[in-house]
Amino acid sequence: MFNDIYPRDASTDHENNVHRLTEELGELCEAVRTLSVAPEYFVSEAPDVFAWLMGFANQFDFDNRESTGVPLERQMIDQYPSECRKCRRQICKCPPIHPDTLGRIAKEAPLGVAVGGRLFSLQESIQLFKKSAEEIEVAGRTIYADENEMKSIRNDIQQVLSLLEKQTDWQVEVIVGVAAALGGMERLAAQGELTQRTIDDLRSTLEAMPSEKRTVLVGFLNNLAASGTFQALAVGLQAIVT
Repeated sequence: MFNDIYPRDASTDHENNVHRLTEELGELCEAVRTLSVAPEYFVSEAPDVFAWLMGFANQFDFDNRESTGVPLERQMIDQYPSECRKCRRQICKCPPIHPDTLGRIAKEAPLGVAVGGRLFSLQESIQLFKKSAEEIEVAGRTIYADENEMKSIRNDIQQVLSLLEKQTDWQVEVIVGVAAALGGMERLAAQGELTQRTIDDLRSTLEAMPSEKRTVLVGFLNNLAASGTFQALAVGLQAIVT
């Protein structure tokens, strides 16, 4: 469509594309800066940036005698499939700075060498971010969030939700609060994720329960919890109960 309306040929070039794309990017940045007072400005500027990206693609196709749009489509499918190319999940769960990125931006730093004994070496940094992607802490215990743990967590959540349904004498706000926290964790676990924040939020919700209700839940978890996460939560809650 863009090539039909704004065709690329021997009289057009990438230099003009650069000028126009830079101009539109500047306007988009201004739109982001003023987003709180004029959100519609962003909506009007973002399509302009996209349009000039299409101009680049169409010029590229003309210069290389390619079918219009085909190379870009191939690259989009390759670079952005239906899952993250790093962690292979439909919703990316990579750490904020991926180990690959650390390796790329610090490729000239020798492995195992720290500057002045104060900074992490590249090797240490990679291990640190790898750990952050795989481990969480629950009541002082380190939990490895692997596939088996996720499956056990989802099973434990269903068990606890069933317990809540049977507690007809509990206050509605207690049941709703715990169920909401569990529901949030269950959605993440279904995506293969377990975050420290989710665990901390659930722990805070459980700790805020009336002591007698919390005691019932602790007993239930001690008898039935299959996941390391809920077993550790039970230990932490037990310390409060006693």
